[in-house]
Amino acid sequence: MMNATRYAADDALIAQIETDLAHYQAKYPKGFLVRLHVLGDFFSVAYVAQWAKWLGMFPALHVYGYTANQPDAIDSKERAIGEAILSLRLACGIRFAVRFSGSYSDEFAALSQDDERSIALLADKKAFLCPTQISKETGKLAKKDETTLAASCGECGLCWQASKPVVFLTH
Repeated sequence: MMNATRYAADDALIAQIETDLAHYQAKYPKGFLVRLHVLGDFFSVAYVAQWAKWLGMFPALHVYGYTANQPDAIDSKERAIGEAILSLRLACGIRFAVRFSGSYSDEFAALSQDDERSIALLADKKAFLCPTQISKETGKLAKKDETTLAASCGECGLCWQASKPVVFLTH
């Protein structure tokens, strides 16, 4: 994260993303995966619609990520964005695997391990703990110096494939 760059959400960003997607479509016509928003989030309904357009333009494109925009939010802008994300996810399935962070009303959510509801879901096997955070040695939460079940998100892939909520350690 120390090398992450925050970009302005503007027309130049949209143009650059489209150029990059065209490049990866040509380079990987059998499929490529984009992890969205390491910093930031969906900033408008139009931006969600742009991702819908790109999914149509680039058949090899698959998207995964997380959003704080909830379809049941009190704030009308957040709710509209969340509803657009949910609609796109339902329309595209695994090609648009965006999880709602902290949502206990959506089965395709990303949750924090420090919430009792998450612990109950894990105990009932209705959620799974991120394999990159589980120790190979102990089968329990990994410490910084332990080897984990999956060395990286790219090696694992459960976040964009599993239908259950994923539970993460608190960052």
